[in-house]
Amino acid sequence: MSDWRNKAILVRLSLGAWSGNAGQRKCRALAAEMEQQHGTQRNKLKADAELLSREDRMTVQGIVSKARAYYYAHTVPWDDRGWRMLPAKLFMEFKETMASFADDLEAAVQRSILDRYEELREKARRGLNGLADAVPFPSYEKLKAKYRWQLGLEQLPRPEDLRVECLADYQMEELRAQMKERQDKQLQAAVAKMVEEIRKLLANLVEQISKRNEARTGDERRTPLHDSLIENLREVCRIMPTLNVGDDPFLANLIHKVDSELTSYDADSLRHSWGLRDQLKDKASSILSELANYAPNVENEEVDCDAATTAA
Repeated sequence: MSDWRNKAILVRLSLGAWSGNAGQRKCRALAAEMEQQHGTQRNKLKADAELLSREDRMTVQGIVSKARAYYYAHTVPWDDRGWRMLPAKLFMEFKETMASFADDLEAAVQRSILDRYEELREKARRGLNGLADAVPFPSYEKLKAKYRWQLGLEQLPRPEDLRVECLADYQMEELRAQMKERQDKQLQAAVAKMVEEIRKLLANLVEQISKRNEARTGDERRTPLHDSLIENLREVCRIMPTLNVGDDPFLANLIHKVDSELTSYDADSLRHSWGLRDQLKDKASSILSELANYAPNVENEEVDCDAATTAA
């Protein structure tokens, strides 16, 4: 059997998009000034200043959200520096899709933000009125810098490629063994994350069905069953077999069980059939009961890191 390290690479996305707010430092200074002027008890005022409206940010934020969702769905956590593992089988699709997101984002930032710079700055000034000088709109250069996209790619380090001068052969073998053990634990942690993702989807499904079944007649609209309840499970069952680069048997069996027992249900049929809902709920609950005994052999540490940060 080939080493799982030959089936994956490492990726890291650094994605920035301006929140449209003035920033905590300026807002804290404004709050402190207001407290002093009015004799308000210290730290009782919370200040924020919106310089870019939600409507003006909507197009860019929509692309950012889709890019992040795709990035996290097609990779698994690897370390605390923001690197994530991408199966080699998905590399070309991933690279092309992310490049398309990058192009869309650049075009949207230019069209929706930068080309409208003077208009947006004047709009912010009118909205702030007397506070416009205290909370200035960023310069064109600073505004442009708030939007960034960088996708890093690295080969997954191989223990056998480790070379250090001035060490004896037995010392090198010890280092390689330690590196291999560490990577195996990182892979186990990634598997545990995927199992937990499935568990959360199942728990949400059971909860939503329970709420719908408990609703009184006529209150169904207050407890809707969205298509995503089943669609999310289908998507997980489509992608996760490829993400399971180490061929973990527990994860493989879990994916197969969810796919074969749950994904064939139709959301619209579930909305109109109490019996179907109970049937699906019982099957999902049974799988959840089995997951209760799942005990991954991983260290108690957090290996995921949200590399897709938002610029203030």
